[in-house]
Amino acid sequence: MSGMVKKWAKRLCWGAAIVLLLQAGFSALLWSWVARPPNIPIPGEVLRRRVETAGERRIWGDCWARNAGGLRVMYLAGTPFEIGFANGKLTEDLMHGQEAELINLLNSSIPWAAGRVAIKVYATWFTRDLPEAIPAEYQEELYGISMGCRDNNPGLGPYYHRLLNYHAAHDLSHLFMDSVLLSRCTAFGAWGDATADGHLVAGRNFDWEAAKTFEKDRVLAFFRPEKGLAFMSLSWGGMVGAVSGMNEAGISVTVNGANGKPPGRAGTPISIVVRQVLQYARDLDEATAIVSNSAVFVSEHFLVGSQSDGRFIVIEKTPARTAVREGSNSVIICANHFMTAPQRDIPENVEYAREGTSAARYDRMLELAGRAWGRITPGETLSILRDRRLPGGFFPGNGHRGTLNALIATHSVIMDLTDGVFWAATPPHQLGPFLAFRFEDFERRPRHMDFEADPMAGDGEYSRLELSRQYLERARKDLAGNEPERALAWAEKAEANNPGYYQNAWLAGRILAKLGRGAEAAERLRAALAARPAFRSERAEIEALLRKSAE
Repeated sequence: MSGMVKKWAKRLCWGAAIVLLLQAGFSALLWSWVARPPNIPIPGEVLRRRVETAGERRIWGDCWARNAGGLRVMYLAGTPFEIGFANGKLTEDLMHGQEAELINLLNSSIPWAAGRVAIKVYATWFTRDLPEAIPAEYQEELYGISMGCRDNNPGLGPYYHRLLNYHAAHDLSHLFMDSVLLSRCTAFGAWGDATADGHLVAGRNFDWEAAKTFEKDRVLAFFRPEKGLAFMSLSWGGMVGAVSGMNEAGISVTVNGANGKPPGRAGTPISIVVRQVLQYARDLDEATAIVSNSAVFVSEHFLVGSQSDGRFIVIEKTPARTAVREGSNSVIICANHFMTAPQRDIPENVEYAREGTSAARYDRMLELAGRAWGRITPGETLSILRDRRLPGGFFPGNGHRGTLNALIATHSVIMDLTDGVFWAATPPHQLGPFLAFRFEDFERRPRHMDFEADPMAGDGEYSRLELSRQYLERARKDLAGNEPERALAWAEKAEANNPGYYQNAWLAGRILAKLGRGAEAAERLRAALAARPAFRSERAEIEALLRKSAE
């Protein structure tokens, strides 16, 4: 008996040793994929310098930040490391909130610990080449941020590595969660005869349904780097890259997602490409060259305006190709489907244009820009960005993904390149006041140029929409939990707070069908179809359910 025990003990010891060796090997392999910070000298005085307070401003060296009506406004200057360090110091609270919400989002989306570990390992492997794809000066800036901001979650891995990967979040969301059901962005540029005074005017909505903090904690930063051009950028705390911005040479850039076949590994994040254009491009040719030479790993549109060239273009970019689309009649519009050969013929793009909301948003913006042609101004641009109707003027209730303003925007901006004025929306979405900033005198805001809040923000309509969304989610949960009567009550409350929205009628139809009330179900489903579902697949589902109810 003792011999048998010894035999099994020996086997267990060998098994444990093998497991430990495998774990060690795997950990070593995983560690080999972790990005290391750049090896640069760090002046001691930079690390010792403290943040000081003067009135509304928090000051670090020549850099400062203050809150302004729903925005964090920030001025950054110095070496890449100094700019990064100041960014980390002055937006530390925002960065902690962003990471906390991203963690909560991951935990709620993937409740299994093993699944979260698998995602982490895969993301680490996929982004193993990010350091080689990001220019050295931006790595130094990221390193500065990681040193300037306290790490609240050291158990998640090295802070520098995490920040590097966060800069690819926009790209990874396209890559791993890409779907026609995800709304994106809509933008346009106007110039010459299309505008009231010949100015170059751009407007964009950045629709990215991420954590709530990205919608409410926006940062408008003015960068004055050692090399290149000064520029303004609206993004978030701890951001090296950019998604909407304007530089001192009169170049503006905004980005809209697109669909295309990705490569097998990560490349340069889109936000870094935008940063390069803002920092180094003086005209459209230079902007196009920067985008064309970038080894991106997702497909994207770049709406670029140039004061010196006197027009806007759209650069359609995939990992394999770059194409330039010119405007027509001094207007150019950009949604999320490619329109230039050969990009337009990519199967993924064809599917998105057919199945998603991009075409509807494009058509509605074209409709509104055409109606305003010859008198487009920043104020008229604001009206377009806040529009909540479908092509033809049909109102489908609030929150419809086929509208320009689906009330999901992470941020919204207006730019007058001729006067060098940048307007940034304040929460919620595009509804808060748009605050004006002059490029030439960033520290003194021209408050008289601000745009007022949308009446929807103050008359209770937006609050009712938020209630409707909550009621709709409760109805779905009760239906899934086999509580159809209670689910129907919630669905009716959702409809009362957001009348005419197809999702309310659709869900009510599903519930009534489950309750065996076929005639009533059919009535609600026909109402859902009449309210114009946002996606082709949804229309097909509703039609199939209607046929079944009729039977």
